[in-house]
Amino acid sequence: MARQSQAWNAGDLARYFALFAPGATFTDQGRAKDGRTALYGTSTLEQARAQARRTLRGSRVRETTTVRTVRLAPDGKSAVVTAAVDSLITRAGGRPRRSCAERTQTLVATPAGLRSKGQTDTVVFCR
Repeated sequence: MARQSQAWNAGDLARYFALFAPGATFTDQGRAKDGRTALYGTSTLEQARAQARRTLRGSRVRETTTVRTVRLAPDGKSAVVTAAVDSLITRAGGRPRRSCAERTQTLVATPAGLRSKGQTDTVVFCR
């Protein structure tokens, strides 16, 4: 996750998306004050890559990722990782906007190294 964050903050989408397994999915949802979640949508790897290009074309995004938990699978070949993500998004000529999320990813061991099967970002109120 640290390598993902570094690549994202550098605007290096090729390096960022290389850390995901083929078939990875990206889910965005929000959490209301009462705890309910609302699904915003799910994207394929290619759809997420296209959206990231659009986002970074007109904005600068700085993400700070803090890993909260790592749960290893019994076979040691995968892990579920949860993290807090704090993003500062600045559009060209605009004021910075802060966005916070809880991120969950399943990382798997592959011959190419650790890869993410995708991520679920749950937008939450920033503290």
